[in-house]
Amino acid sequence: MKKIIKYDINTKTLIIFSLILISIIVTYLFKILIKIDVVFTQFYYVPISLSAFWWKKKGIIVPFFLSLFLFTFNIFFNLSSSIPNDLFRSSMFIFVSLFIILTSSRLERNIKSLDKNYYELVENVNSIIAKFDHDGKIISMNKYGLDFFGYSLNELIGKRWDETIVPKYDSTGRKLENLSSEILKDLDKYGININENIKKNGERVWIHWTNKPIFDDSGNVLYILSVGNDITDNIRLHRELIDSEQKFKAICNSAQDAIILIDNDGNIIYWNNSAENIFHYSEGEVLGKNLHKLLAPEKYHVNHFSAMEKFKATGEGNAIGKTLDLTALRKNGEEFPIELSLSAIKIKDKWNAVGIIRDTSERKKIEKLLKERTEALEKSNKELEEFAYIASHDLQEPLRMISSYVQLLERRYKNKLDQDANDFISYAVEGSARMKALINDLLAYSRVGTKGKEFAKTNISDILKKVLQNLQIALEENKVEISIGPMPVIMADDTQMIQLFQNLIGNAIKFKNKNPPKISIDCKEKNGNYIFSVSDNGIGIEKEYYDRIFMIFQRLHTRDKYPGTGIGLAVCKKIVERHGGSIWLESEVGKGTIFYFSIPKREALDG
Repeated sequence: MKKIIKYDINTKTLIIFSLILISIIVTYLFKILIKIDVVFTQFYYVPISLSAFWWKKKGIIVPFFLSLFLFTFNIFFNLSSSIPNDLFRSSMFIFVSLFIILTSSRLERNIKSLDKNYYELVENVNSIIAKFDHDGKIISMNKYGLDFFGYSLNELIGKRWDETIVPKYDSTGRKLENLSSEILKDLDKYGININENIKKNGERVWIHWTNKPIFDDSGNVLYILSVGNDITDNIRLHRELIDSEQKFKAICNSAQDAIILIDNDGNIIYWNNSAENIFHYSEGEVLGKNLHKLLAPEKYHVNHFSAMEKFKATGEGNAIGKTLDLTALRKNGEEFPIELSLSAIKIKDKWNAVGIIRDTSERKKIEKLLKERTEALEKSNKELEEFAYIASHDLQEPLRMISSYVQLLERRYKNKLDQDANDFISYAVEGSARMKALINDLLAYSRVGTKGKEFAKTNISDILKKVLQNLQIALEENKVEISIGPMPVIMADDTQMIQLFQNLIGNAIKFKNKNPPKISIDCKEKNGNYIFSVSDNGIGIEKEYYDRIFMIFQRLHTRDKYPGTGIGLAVCKKIVERHGGSIWLESEVGKGTIFYFSIPKREALDG
């Protein structure tokens, strides 16, 4: 790069006048003393050219002055023979001067235009453009840079950048204090540099700098030209990406299931820790290998490879979006059961698949054991129900015989025996009656599971009418006030529905308070179920007994106060469960109880 020397106007004037004076002296020297009329005229072009270049239009005075001098000189020294030549020389002086004036003016306009364009570019570009000297002091900075850092130009000029726009240490602990000297020492290394900067308000930003040293003719650095772009958002996104990737790896590696990612060709590109634990392959052993060739039994190969072409093109397949029970191969060749969930994701315009694989070996063992125990329990329950039915049925006949003879004894010998004998006979009659009731209830309980009818459309309003007819005497004797809301038609066993409502309403009458019983029966729809409720104003039930009352033969009161076998609510529970529902209650001691039970709403009702 050439170093341009600049002169002020006074120096330029002095130089031109000195050259004119030299030209005059040379003219006298060559023409008068040496008698040569050639060399001296070439020297005139020096002041003519400089005056035209420096003074522009005003410089035309120099060729006119020199031309006038030539003519005057010739006349004074009586050199008439030189006049024709001097006319030509004068014309050339003026022509050269005009040419230089016009050319330099145009050149100056072009330079000014370039300077203006350069200034506009530097000032309006959305980048920081700054100059620093070899000590790291700021020489200049464009408007964008000043606005970006929040400084005025006067606040920065002559100050080191590590005292203004560069912190001594960045947030990673990297020392930036001597960065300018490091750049000068190793221009190749720091030609492109990314470092943290700091604004006037203390905000830290990351800048991508391109640094270019500008040299003088001697190879010394005049200044460093630096162009910077704000990449804070890029750095933040990069850090978030790294953080997200670390979280992703942490989540995947802490998962109990194997998480495997395969590319568009079916090759493994991600393999988490659980995959390693399940299949016994390390990540290094599987990356880049075809998943199905490595892990799938041969029986799946044909279907997989035929479906792979469709998946590669569309991301679709029979297994995508589904959970499948399959088998897989461990490293030692062992085939074991798995549960596979597949999803398709697009990466760089190509379909990839994410597989989540669970080793179901233990679950399958438990399921098998559970199935065996369930089947055994169902068989046992069925046998127990059949036994209860047979036992209760077979007990009816001897009980009737015992009851008949005891009642016969009571009729024949009442008042003929002493008081103890009468009491004994009375106890026997009462005991046989309780036994009969117990056997009948046990028989009813066993019949719920073994003798139930198929479900059919059942109008609950009609069911309640029959129940109220069956309980008519008890309702009248106890002056029961009963209200019934709108009732649906459901799919149910109508006989068991009568038994269910009769037990619940009967209990509401039996466990009455001192006030006449008030019973309310309602039904609502919720989450695909009919929710029935039977509420009363009776004695209520303490919360600790909510579960106990649904167990067979469980009683909360003595027979003297509230007679019964303790089977009624157990029968209700069994009926509701047979219909696919559940039964529960809410109660407050002394204020009453609400029994709820649900029956699934089936679409067959709409037909």
